[in-house]
Parts: sequence; structure tokens; C-alpha cells
Amino acid sequence: METLNKEDVSDQLVASLARESSALSQQEDQAITRYADSKINDQPVRSFLAAHTTPGPTDLTLQPSDAGIQLFGRLKEKIQKIFCETVNGLDVGKPEDIIKGVLLALIPAFTGGLPAVLLPIVIGLVALLLKKGFAAVCPV
Repeated sequence: METLNKEDVSDQLVASLARESSALSQQEDQAITRYADSKINDQPVRSFLAAHTTPGPTDLTLQPSDAGIQLFGRLKEKIQKIFCETVNGLDVGKPEDIIKGVLLALIPAFTGGLPAVLLPIVIGLVALLLKKGFAAVCPV
């Protein structure tokens, strides 16, 4: 499973994620909020969830298990919490600065680095931040 460590946070990766976030921010609000959830059916995400939930009869060609969906929800909450703490402490400017700061804050929160399959969550949060502002992403 591919994970990101500090040395993986290159200008090229950050620029790519910023472009994707900026493009997504042009979509309707619901499309932005559903962006990460739509990735749950992608094979790499299903494999990741299956590897991190209680073993049982699993057919990765089917929908993720309830345990996998719950894990994905908890991971989204964890990422959003760290995202909000990080962005709140940044002088929010360019999307690249936001993404780099958030990635560097997330990496130590995951043993072995940030799983790359979770990047759509970050992309969706940045897109929502760009479109609606801090209060929409990080309600008090």
C-alpha cells in the first residue's frame, strides 16, 4: 500500500493536488462533499479498508463492508480534525500552501505515513475551503 512520508511531499505532488482541488471547487457544493465518498468504491480504497477492518468473508468485487464504511468515516473525521487545526494555524493563501501544510501535519498522525488512498479526502476539504471558506469546512 502506497503511503506518503515527508520526503514524498514534493512541489509536483502539491501542485497536482492543488489543481485537482481548484477544479473540484468549481463544482456544486454536494459534488464537493460527495467527492471523497465516491472513491470508496475504487479498488485501492476497498483493498485498504479490507486490510484494516476485522477479517471476515470479503469479496472485494462487492461494496465495502459496514466495518469498512465505518472506518472510512472515522478516517474522514480524523483527517478533517487535523485539517482544521492546521489550516486555522496557517496564513491561508495559495492552495499549494494549504495542501503542503495539511499533508505535513497528517503524515505523523498515521503509523507508517499517510495512505495515498486517503488523498481524496484532503482534496475535497481543500476544494470546500476554497469555495465556501473556513467556517464551512471547520464549524465551531
